[in-house]
Amino acid sequence: MIFTTLALGSCKKYLALQPEQRFGSNLAVTSVQGLQQTTLGAFSQIASGNLYGGGIIANSELMSDFVNPNSPVLTNFSLGQEYTHQLNIYNSSASGMWGDGYAAILTANTVLQYLPNFQAQDAADCNEMRAECLFIRGAMHFELVRMFA
Repeated sequence: MIFTTLALGSCKKYLALQPEQRFGSNLAVTSVQGLQQTTLGAFSQIASGNLYGGGIIANSELMSDFVNPNSPVLTNFSLGQEYTHQLNIYNSSASGMWGDGYAAILTANTVLQYLPNFQAQDAADCNEMRAECLFIRGAMHFELVRMFA
């Protein structure tokens, strides 16, 4: 009983972590232009080498067995794990995709959170940013589920 209480009580701080941001959201949410720049930043994030800059394509090929099993590419630790479907915590390719994907989702969510504050000021731009951020968020959720589910 004491062990259970200690084990469950010690998880509270670990489970209450706030997501890390690379920028102070208060700097990006002060104007429509700030939100536009933040939205562009989310597009830059999904263009990273771990995501649509090549990682998603390469990972998909490896996970689908569309590769020569004698290829020297498979001697790479991370890529070999993806090919054999035995990912672990040390897989840099998978963790890069996970981290960049959720960074893009966080950026899109930040824009979506503050967008209603500027809807009356510039409805057309706000509607466009909302659509772009919903696209980014949906695309990243799709790719992460496709890779890790």
